[in-house]
Amino acid sequence: MVKVEEAAFICQQIRSHVMQGEDYARFAVLYRTNAQSRVVEEAFVQSGVRYRMYGGLRFYDRKEIKDVLCYLRMIYSGDDISFLRTVNEPRRGIGRTRIAVLKEYASMRNCSLYTALMDNLDTELFRRSRAKEYVRMVEKYRAIYAGMDLTDLLAGILHESGYEDMLRTNGEEERLDNLAELKQAIYDFSRKAGEEVSLGNYLDHAALFTNMDQAERSQAVKLMTVHAAKGLEFPVVFVVGLEEELFPSAMCIDSMRAIEEERRLFYVAITRAERHCFLSYAKSRMRYGKMEFAAPSRFLKDIDVRYLRLPGQMAYTQREEPRASIFTKIQSEAKPTFTPSAPRNLKPVAAAAATASSQNVSLSVGQYIEHERFGLGEVLKVEGEEDSAKALIRFENAGEKQLLLRFARFKVV
Repeated sequence: MVKVEEAAFICQQIRSHVMQGEDYARFAVLYRTNAQSRVVEEAFVQSGVRYRMYGGLRFYDRKEIKDVLCYLRMIYSGDDISFLRTVNEPRRGIGRTRIAVLKEYASMRNCSLYTALMDNLDTELFRRSRAKEYVRMVEKYRAIYAGMDLTDLLAGILHESGYEDMLRTNGEEERLDNLAELKQAIYDFSRKAGEEVSLGNYLDHAALFTNMDQAERSQAVKLMTVHAAKGLEFPVVFVVGLEEELFPSAMCIDSMRAIEEERRLFYVAITRAERHCFLSYAKSRMRYGKMEFAAPSRFLKDIDVRYLRLPGQMAYTQREEPRASIFTKIQSEAKPTFTPSAPRNLKPVAAAAATASSQNVSLSVGQYIEHERFGLGEVLKVEGEEDSAKALIRFENAGEKQLLLRFARFKVV
């Protein structure tokens, strides 16, 4: 599954249990980093699942997200709220004294604060600030935003405003992660909206998730990071994003001590569940328009298969050491190994008859392929070589997909 499907699966499970009489408060969703909450929150809002953030803010209520959305609103409409939030963020020497002057000027002439600033750019008070840089950026993008891709617009504003550089200089890694997730949110919106995409449409879409009333604490699904969940327990827990470089974090991969700490954190996550614990990962994630393939977290392999129920109730056989524990230590204990048994309604197929992959087939633009999952599609673009070769395919029933040819299962037609 991809991360959107992961969120949809959670919604489906929760709504199914609620229809059977369960209370929303019996469920919790845990993730490694705050940025991961965005997809789950959007899925909950669209599905009508009541939720509440525990120990943190909703994605669209976080400071950096509000700041950047206000930058976009300044380009689109230039309202006073967006102006006050962006004009001195990062600092441009336009503090309380200068803002007070602008408010008085705007009140006397019945104009916006942005117009007041433009009228006063050459006065002694504002020549000593960086107000002209701000106005120059706003005017530049007001003139061209209508013809720009939304992701390019956002990237340009983050760069020219200095906002992203400010976060990097201050070492605000979590806020940078949230901005990366916002970029992905805008890309996802643009892809779904197609020809109807515009800055105004996106701002209307984002408004659906801002300034929402928090549900009653006793009647809502709880969303939180694993760190925030320490000491808490819930009847049903979903632990999401169990992928390499996410959980465990990419920053921990080169340190055995850090990996062990991540493993302890994973133990914390699954032991928050009193009755049921759902573990999920995405096989691929779209990031900035590119499909990135993910590997399941190494921690999943530490779980004794006897304690797992796999999707579709697939039959698995296992060979394991006596007295195997739920968790085994890497390089010190033998891990359980398991081999899937073929479902009864399928005939075994020889490996030689498998569908072609890029290892023995080269593609060129204009060719048609038939993919095992997505069906018939036309090759739009091919890039990379050997194991890193990728192709952009427009499928008749699944839209555009970028495939890593090394793993893609298809045949040329």
